[in-house]
Amino acid sequence: MKRFLMLTFCAVACGFSVSANAQDRSLQQGRSLELQGQGKEARQLWDAGIAARNSRDAALNLKLARSYALEADWIAAAAYAELSFKSQRPKKAADWFNIANLFELGGKQEQFDALIVAFAAQKNLADLDHTKTRLNMLGPNVFDDQQALVRIADNIVKKRRKNAWYLVVQGATNFRAKNYRRAEQQLTTFARSTASGEWVDALRHYWMAMTLMKLNKKEDAREWLRKGEALSRSNPSRPSWVNDYKFIPELELLRREAFQLITGEEPPKLPSLHKNSAPRRTSVTKPGVLRSSLPTGLSK
Repeated sequence: MKRFLMLTFCAVACGFSVSANAQDRSLQQGRSLELQGQGKEARQLWDAGIAARNSRDAALNLKLARSYALEADWIAAAAYAELSFKSQRPKKAADWFNIANLFELGGKQEQFDALIVAFAAQKNLADLDHTKTRLNMLGPNVFDDQQALVRIADNIVKKRRKNAWYLVVQGATNFRAKNYRRAEQQLTTFARSTASGEWVDALRHYWMAMTLMKLNKKEDAREWLRKGEALSRSNPSRPSWVNDYKFIPELELLRREAFQLITGEEPPKLPSLHKNSAPRRTSVTKPGVLRSSLPTGLSK
């Protein structure tokens, strides 16, 4: 009997090991294809990996969401982000933010609200406070305790003063709290005290443009908006098209808000980040088969 139980345990363990190895291979092979600009092929591989295990794999679905985000297909990206979130709550703080961002871009307000409620119940997530300030950047009135978030952002900057990104978060947090003059001061301090990647500077330009608009400095706001667009469209300023994909949705959502506030219009589309961009496609529901419908089991 003991021998039987041991053999059974080994068989189950080996099954899990094979499944994990298969997942690792799917992730790595898809990553390799994506690095070569073969977004469609990467998506088909990941989708096949999900179907082969007859499960909604959170990691692979999030990879698919990212791949569609690189092509600015926000509806498909949000759909796969929803599948990922439904199958498993994110373990990484950054994934909470990225999924929330895609929900906003894909028009999934109900799912966004549910994510915020689920996030509020988190106790052991690493970098919890900073993630809350980032989620707060995604739109007005995400959280009620705005001044408490300002204090959190201030404390983070005290610890990491030379990090350009935290200065942008500090300025954005004050913007959400309607401390517009303080936001202007902090976003200006960013430029004077730090060197950063240009994608961070592009984000700063949009936040500064909105801040100046709130301060009734309309011409200055339009100038900052124009400069932000120039940074967003220049090749050196755009994030590494795979490694820093997480900033693309954030940049797009911020552009939308800035353009609507300053011009009353939607922003012009940015080019796809896939090097060899194929015609824009919708989601896949079966291995290797491109369909015109979203994944099953999703609300619209």
